[in-house]
Amino acid sequence: MSVEASTVLGSEEVVAALRQQAALRAEFAAATERLAEALREAGRLCGEAEAKLVSAGGRLEGTSQELRVLRDALASEVALRDSLVVRGCLGVLDDLRRASATLPAEAGDWGAGVRLVYDNLEALLAAAGVETLRAAPGDLFNPSIHRAVSSEGGSSTGPPVIGAEVQPGYRAGGKIIRPVEVRVGRPSATDAGRE
Repeated sequence: MSVEASTVLGSEEVVAALRQQAALRAEFAAATERLAEALREAGRLCGEAEAKLVSAGGRLEGTSQELRVLRDALASEVALRDSLVVRGCLGVLDDLRRASATLPAEAGDWGAGVRLVYDNLEALLAAAGVETLRAAPGDLFNPSIHRAVSSEGGSSTGPPVIGAEVQPGYRAGGKIIRPVEVRVGRPSATDAGRE
């Protein structure tokens, strides 16, 4: 609007108000443009932050997988070491059991010492979670915990039974470390008739 038109209208106040309104519109447009620019910059920064976060998440997942692999490898190594130690101790325990069973009565303190070492080793393995497995004559043969080392007579076609235990077995953590070694037989027809 021109100055002449404002004079025609007779109001300088209207002209001032219109100029002020135009200035406010220009200021509002500039503020809106600055806000739009700030929003674009914020969007760009959010995108960069999101990309960094995704990258860090990927690295974290990779590190987590590496830690799982290392933990599993360590657990396997510890289990193998424990297994080797336990298996080695079982051989010593077997030797001590056989020695203890054949000690003469006059062995005295020496024999008592052998029995004490046997008892202590057996208690140590039990404290480590190793369970001794035994088999009694007449028990049914179970291939999941027994290993037949010989076969005895009997003509029945019934299920195989334990004739005698040759060597005890051991279990730890629900896993058989060594099966019970047994002599296996089948009940004779006369034994089956008595049952």
